[in-house]
Amino acid sequence: MPGRYGHWGKHIELFELWEAFNDDPALRQSLAESEGGLLEGTGAPEGRADFPLFLQTVIRVRMRERFNAVAAKWRSYMGIESAQDFREQRVNEMGGIVGMRPVPEYGEYKRLRSREVPGPAFAVAKHGGIYSVTFELVVNDQTDYILNRTPRELGRMAGEYKSQVFVAFVESNPTYIDGTAFFHASRGNVVTGAGADPTEDNLVTILETMTLRRDVNNIPFTVTPRRVLVRSPRTALRIQQILRSQQTIETTAGAVGAQVFARGSDNPLAYNGGILPPDSVVQEPWFNDANDWYILGDAADRPAFIAAFLRGRQEPFIGLKDPGVRNAMGAGSDPYSWEFDQIDYKVRDIFGTGMGEPLAAMKMIPS
Repeated sequence: MPGRYGHWGKHIELFELWEAFNDDPALRQSLAESEGGLLEGTGAPEGRADFPLFLQTVIRVRMRERFNAVAAKWRSYMGIESAQDFREQRVNEMGGIVGMRPVPEYGEYKRLRSREVPGPAFAVAKHGGIYSVTFELVVNDQTDYILNRTPRELGRMAGEYKSQVFVAFVESNPTYIDGTAFFHASRGNVVTGAGADPTEDNLVTILETMTLRRDVNNIPFTVTPRRVLVRSPRTALRIQQILRSQQTIETTAGAVGAQVFARGSDNPLAYNGGILPPDSVVQEPWFNDANDWYILGDAADRPAFIAAFLRGRQEPFIGLKDPGVRNAMGAGSDPYSWEFDQIDYKVRDIFGTGMGEPLAAMKMIPS
């Protein structure tokens, strides 16, 4: 039976699909200019010279859709840096401005002081792989698999791979530039035992510790808690319940007949411009320990960890290998002839990880 591309009745469906891919409007227009051109362009797969190029357009769009859906997770808690090349670079931050003091009448204003604080090093590296669309897959008319499932899976894989790398870096507790582990009791950014259990009182205590810190100049650090990272769905649901419920269950007791003021029943942790927003919980199944959880500061302000991308490109590159057909009968007129049993595509990603500010993070290790 002829392939899906070989029937006139399927041309409209294919054309509508193609029309959705705005990355290559010139190619779409060339096919739409004439009925003959459309018929020629939508013939059987083994007869169309531009089939791999068409496939690349489809895969690129579908892959990006799924990739961005997954990438929304790590984009919410990783600070983003752009690396210009593969050489080692450093995260540099402007230290606090100090030196303000009273000025008497006719007195002189003193100069304020600040300094650039060198941070940890980071570098980017290549990650990637090759996948193939086989002759058998096309002849077997696996159109949905080729045009939909495969590219979406590529996008999901690329996004989840980054999550896996970023989470592994956080969980590895790397050594900071001062020679001490990023999460360490001496920094006050680790809570263990019963105090690390996800309860209302513990969460208040942890956030109080985090937000009342001071920097080396004894100035309030003013970090804004923004994300809670967990692995366990149970922990995620518990923290969401704490943050979103509108009331708390409180019981008070007083002497019979005595007039006392009891606490209100409204939940003070429910978000109203206060401690944590209701969408702060991010479940990352890549963590190894099911009970540990983390609170990270606003990644757009003082990120605890950073993700660096070569020249700012966060999405993976996808490329088509040109086989340059040569055979025993002489040079092939069609460089993408189906004399070849597969078309190879390369997925390449260039990124790296790095540490930001240890005071912008808390790690909880429950009992």
